[in-house]
Amino acid sequence: MIILDNNNTKTLAEKTYIALGSFDGLHRGHMTLINRVVDEALLNDAKSLVYTFANHPLSVAAPERMPKLLMDNEQKLHIFRTAGIDMVALIDFTFEYMQTSAEDFIKLLLDQYNAKGLIVGFNFKYGYMNTGDIDFLRELAEKYDFELIVIEPETDEEGLISSTRIRNMIVEG
Repeated sequence: MIILDNNNTKTLAEKTYIALGSFDGLHRGHMTLINRVVDEALLNDAKSLVYTFANHPLSVAAPERMPKLLMDNEQKLHIFRTAGIDMVALIDFTFEYMQTSAEDFIKLLLDQYNAKGLIVGFNFKYGYMNTGDIDFLRELAEKYDFELIVIEPETDEEGLISSTRIRNMIVEG
């Protein structure tokens, strides 16, 4: 598995399918997304890539709201490797990075990472002030001709499976 970081400025030659997210905890919903990016990459003769952050975005955007992390980067990378991911872009989330518009972020993925498809969760938000959402992403998919796959929420008998819920369960014991 190849690890890319902020210093990677080369455009990838191989086409990619990219899973986007913070992936804090890598719960069942995240794993559905990760497994789907591996499958889609294989089906489309592409490389699977996870685009995620070395630090939690809230550590920069709103440190007072920063949650306790459920796993560190080494644990995440191990799970990505085990799942068959080809590449991980492990990006430092900075104040400058936070200023990137939603459309510019997608153009970066298309240009630098040669993205042919993006796989996101149903509640994915991105770009400056979280202005990018699923509806805007659908518009961009049509405008820039890439495949967009939105993963529906995973639930169990207690409701939505999420990192927040897992954190709360840990706190409650």
